[in-house]
Amino acid sequence: MEFDPSKLFNGRDFSDRDFDSEMKKKILSREKHNLKISLEKRKHKKVTVVGEFFILEKERKELLKNLKKKVSTGGTERENFLEFQGDVREKVKSELEKLGFNF
Repeated sequence: MEFDPSKLFNGRDFSDRDFDSEMKKKILSREKHNLKISLEKRKHKKVTVVGEFFILEKERKELLKNLKKKVSTGGTERENFLEFQGDVREKVKSELEKLGFNF
């Protein structure tokens, strides 16, 4: 059975759209990132927020996993930003700079 694009999206034609190039616009090399790092207070607790990352979701999750180990804290990923528990701005910044990210 062959793939029939006319059965998708109620027959609308999206052949003129180049989805791959649109995705590539959102993905940057590490050197081209201009990350911001900030400290927020939420419910009397400190949260370090770093971003905005323009890398693949798989790479972002792997980066978060490695950074959590290196700075010895918990964290999560939200909308292309990484969030860490506590005030770990200096540790996170130095680790990301080692990996080639710019601030």
